[in-house]
This record gives sequence, structure tokens and C-alpha cells, in this order.
Amino acid sequence: MENKIIKSGAFLVVTDYNFLPLNLETSWVNEYSDNYLIYDKAHRFEENDKIKHQANVGANIYDIFDFIVENYNNLPETTIFCKGNVIPKHCGFDKFKKIINNTEFTTIENYIRDHPRHSPNIYSFVDETDAYHEKPIEVNATVARIHLCKSLFSYQELLDEIFEDGTVGEYIRFAPGGNHIIPKTSILKYNKHFYETMRDMVSWHVQPGEAYLLERALFTLFENSFIIKNKYNNNNN
Repeated sequence: MENKIIKSGAFLVVTDYNFLPLNLETSWVNEYSDNYLIYDKAHRFEENDKIKHQANVGANIYDIFDFIVENYNNLPETTIFCKGNVIPKHCGFDKFKKIINNTEFTTIENYIRDHPRHSPNIYSFVDETDAYHEKPIEVNATVARIHLCKSLFSYQELLDEIFEDGTVGEYIRFAPGGNHIIPKTSILKYNKHFYETMRDMVSWHVQPGEAYLLERALFTLFENSFIIKNKYNNNNN
């Protein structure tokens, strides 16, 4: 571990669909950690204790919830969830190295490189802290036009499913791509039933609308002050 870039002790969970090179020794994953699990959705690699063939459903959102469900009673103190193409698509190399050893909840994003700042009625923007924001009305319109849904059809419906008092502001704060560093304490705000429910919700299609909505809800899930419904609240178990 002393020669790896991740030194925080965090466990690295990577969703891969033809992103990483076939020779993993040349990949960024090998450079950053030897404490990792790759969910291989294209089934390109031979399975072992660091590589699992995964169903190609629910994008990386399914994999986040699947990992939590399968390890709920033995979670790492900190888990890094990211896609195989997180560098440089979602985060530049310099920022990735700067934040990757954080142990607090951290979004892995770097859209300030090429995204506009706020202006009236803009669809999405990046603020001065490199945080991405998107209009919920546009999110709902995209779900209606492009993504298939079975159970939830808007961002507010998703919040209503999880929280007693979840409200949507003018913009949704989230990290496109769903790449995050999440401490165990944040994950355990919710019971295992919650993660099983969310996993099932995105398991029916390669790119279900529910995964699109949940990607936009991840920041809110772990960084909110809303009241979690009893059926999902870990304090009620």
C-alpha cells in the first residue's frame, strides 16, 4: 500500500463497462490501490477476489446499492464508489489526487473545467466551489422523454418515497456520474431494507429512469437534514 496513491485505508469500488484497459496493471486502479473491487459489467476479465462479473443493469447506481447490501454488516470505514472512466471524464487528474484520500463524504467531480457558471434560468451550472447543480424540472422532463420508469417518475416522487419532508429547491445539487467517497457512518443512516429496495428499483433495465433519478439524489441522501421515513430509518431497527 505504501506505493499506492490511496493511503486513507478506503476501499475502492469501481464500476467498469469497457472503460479500463484489459491489462489492469496499466490502469489507474492499480496505480491508486490494491484494496479494491471491480464490478465487470462487460465480463471481460476473469473473476477473482478483486473482480466480480456483474449484471449490466442500473448503471453504477445498482452497483453502489449492491455493494452496500452485500456488505452491510461489514462495511469499510470509508468506501470510494466510482466508474472506470472517472478520470478524466468526471474528474481531472489533479483534483482526483487532491481529494481521493478524504475520509468525509466527498463528491468526485470537476466540471468547473468546462461547464458554465450560474445565470438566470440556466439548465445547469457549476458554482465557484466546483459543485454541479441542475434544474429539477429539466430532470423530470428528461425522464419523461428518454428514460423508462416503472415505479418513480419524478425527482419529487423519489424524495417522497424516502423522506417525510423532502423538498426540491430551484436546483438539485449532485455529482454527475455518481462518483463519491462515502463513510460508513453516512451509509448507516439507512437500514439494509432501504438499500435492498433501491437496488431492486434499478435492477430491471440497463439504464432505468429510476437510476437516473437516484444518481441525482445521492448527494441529498447522504448530506440532508430531512426526516427519513420509519421504514428506511436505521434508528428504528
